Amino acid sequence: MSLPDEFSSYVAGLLDGRYDCVDRIVLNGYFLMGQTSGGLLTWWNELWPGAPLDQKRLEQMAGDFSRRLHAFAKKHQIPVIYCPLGDKTKHQRAEKLRPQDPAFQGVFAILVARAPALVWKAKRNRQGKLILRRQTPWPLVQHYHFHILDPHWGVLEHPAYDLTVFKLVFGKLVLKMYDKGGRLLRIEAVVNNVDELRCGKRLEKLPPMLEQLERMVVNFLAAVQAAHLSYLDSGALDRLPTPSVRGTQRLAGVDLQKPRMQAVAQAVVACAPSPGGFTAAQLAERVHEQQGPAMSDYDARRAAYDLRKLRGKQVVQRVERTRRYRVQPAGVRVLAGLLILREKVIKPVLAGVAHPRRGRPPKTVAPLDLQYQNLQKQMLATLRTLKLAA
Repeated sequence: MSLPDEFSSYVAGLLDGRYDCVDRIVLNGYFLMGQTSGGLLTWWNELWPGAPLDQKRLEQMAGDFSRRLHAFAKKHQIPVIYCPLGDKTKHQRAEKLRPQDPAFQGVFAILVARAPALVWKAKRNRQGKLILRRQTPWPLVQHYHFHILDPHWGVLEHPAYDLTVFKLVFGKLVLKMYDKGGRLLRIEAVVNNVDELRCGKRLEKLPPMLEQLERMVVNFLAAVQAAHLSYLDSGALDRLPTPSVRGTQRLAGVDLQKPRMQAVAQAVVACAPSPGGFTAAQLAERVHEQQGPAMSDYDARRAAYDLRKLRGKQVVQRVERTRRYRVQPAGVRVLAGLLILREKVIKPVLAGVAHPRRGRPPKTVAPLDLQYQNLQKQMLATLRTLKLAA
């Protein structure tokens, strides 16, 4: 990547090399002149000069295409498979039909599926004037999927790996980090609809699209690095619960002993890699996803109030001229450090002290569990010294 990131610098000593590329681009083509009635008429007059446009001729063209396609497929022994509505297994179906001959080139399968599409209805009024109207809602029409093997773009065989995947989903944007057999660490940004990037969707907009995707990956790695190297300075626990002042407004502190703020802190850390920041409504939605019915009454208004408190502690900042928020790297480190300390250290250690395990120990003990046992023994001895345990 042309943009530097802290995570790659941190693990540079473990890397033998790195690469940066576009893995896959899906182009959704559409008939530009068919999007408006004027464009459709222009196209028809260029295709059939002097021929009147009517519904019968349009239906005849669609029928001719279908008959010629089936005739071509029958001549070349290409299977034509009709898929049920909403079928998501078209790629798997085509994989089973791939020719075994390594020298094969061309179309090897045609899959047909019904999906909504723009359809024009051509009518003439009483005066004989042509009227073109869009059908609403869009009707279901046949979509043809041509599966092709090409010497340059053909499908490559990939070895199977045991994958560990870390995946974050933000609407139609997906950020993934996974390893392949302990030999490759891969970070991906996936956009299922480029409208989410807000930089246009035509092919000439590809450079700014790729630039924004790269920035997404860098921000994602920055959040991962901040959470990985979380820390707590000596005064963090004391400063967060105290009130703060922003301008003339006095704000309550951030008390992570309260269940609501614990849930908000977890959601803020989860939203930290969000491309372009996140809104109060998105934060509330993330709290619902993580906490379930227990936080069903947590709405955008409460999220906005909690975000003001976090802004007072310099944990988050507002993106200029928007209603979106971005988590500061130092804020990710502090929140992640407190959550790890509470959930992974204090709770399991105290639980083991209050309810010590009895009976035969397991044959194999993980290194972390062994450290927990040692901490529990030391904690129990300390509590007995302080007369807090029997």
